[in-house]
Amino acid sequence: MPKIFPNQEVTNLVIQINAKYIYGQIALISNVIPDLHCNGDSQCFPLYLYDEDGTNKREAITDDGLTHFQSYYPSRRLTKEDIFYYIYGLLHSEEYRSRYGDNLSKELPRIPRVKRAEDFSAFVKAGRALAELHLNFETALAIK
Repeated sequence: MPKIFPNQEVTNLVIQINAKYIYGQIALISNVIPDLHCNGDSQCFPLYLYDEDGTNKREAITDDGLTHFQSYYPSRRLTKEDIFYYIYGLLHSEEYRSRYGDNLSKELPRIPRVKRAEDFSAFVKAGRALAELHLNFETALAIK
């Protein structure tokens, strides 16, 4: 984890993905070093990577990954952060879990592109909202 959380001063987010989809939960987001066995074995995918001394912050999503999505949605100006939150939102979609459930029990999730740019934007928005809720659940307003 030294390239993800090299020291206590850096900020970062990771999407922690269960190695097998058998517990009902595919992904959680964290802004601290997670326990890799809190819900079965898991892998972490960060928003940023750092040099081990905490310098040289760069986005973990590659330029090729950005191009993969930008070329499919040419009417949208996408960022790597958008793709990060799209993935988080998508992994919480009931339709996604239903469609890919068999594969999720055997391998890491595949991240398909949705057909419409509007749907991509909706997943980005949902992923951001879910991340905000999951990262700040201690201070979230109670639902009555």
